Amino acid sequence: MNNTQISTSFDQDYLRLGELQRTFQAKGAIKKIMLGVGIFLILGSLCWLGFLPSVLAEGGGRSVGVVVGMAIVLFLGGALSLGVYYVHKKRRVDVYENGLVIATWRGSAAFLWDEIENVEREPVYVYLKKRGPGGRRRKEKTLVDMRYAITGKDGRTAKIQSIENAAALEKAIEKFV
Repeated sequence: MNNTQISTSFDQDYLRLGELQRTFQAKGAIKKIMLGVGIFLILGSLCWLGFLPSVLAEGGGRSVGVVVGMAIVLFLGGALSLGVYYVHKKRRVDVYENGLVIATWRGSAAFLWDEIENVEREPVYVYLKKRGPGGRRRKEKTLVDMRYAITGKDGRTAKIQSIENAAALEKAIEKFV
């Protein structure tokens, strides 16, 4: 979120939002992958630590440093993956009768429909290598996601990306703005 005043307290905008209409969560693939990788790496670090007693029984030496180093590297990688999972798990957009709330791991920002000045839509592309005619490789521009930037009349800006069913979210925003 850029230039956004995040509110973690219950302020007046929340009181005026009305009934919750729909919730849009972060895309599930990233969350699932990061959770699996994090668990796998932490279990791998525990397996490396399991080698430590046998290495110490054989006299240790430089092998102790290798075993402990690998365990630490795998554990830190797992912790980082679980941190990314947590960040993606907390991200969502709640659409209410009178506005929307963009929630992240840092807090949330509420926008009433009549206080939204601008909604910018920006496509996110990735270039994939594909085989063209004659077997030649070429890069093809492929749309993978949409990024939205919501600007309030008070100057606050919030960005939304990697939300499941982004087309329905866009329709909900266009309906009210």
